[in-house]
Amino acid sequence: MPDAASVVLDWDAVDWRAAEDDVQRLRQRIFTASQVGDVKKVRNLQKLMLRSRANTLVSVRRVAGRNAGRATAGIDGERADHSGLGSLLPRRGVERGIRYGG
Repeated sequence: MPDAASVVLDWDAVDWRAAEDDVQRLRQRIFTASQVGDVKKVRNLQKLMLRSRANTLVSVRRVAGRNAGRATAGIDGERADHSGLGSLLPRRGVERGIRYGG
């Protein structure tokens, strides 16, 4: 189990290709299980997806990228300062040493 110091929290240090590959592989496993009709496996894989650090990273990156060129990123009308995107990285469980799948 990685300790809090070994978990990557720097936006530029994340291996985005590996994270996207992990998410894609998990999506494929969910699709295959659903095609076979294995409901229990689908539910377990979906729970794994929700707890996956790779999925959280990819999701945050998509939202940040989607909002990057917008004139109004929020309801307050202020544009987001994306220089500090590292602060958006998921930190849940880092202090407690929780291991994320993916």
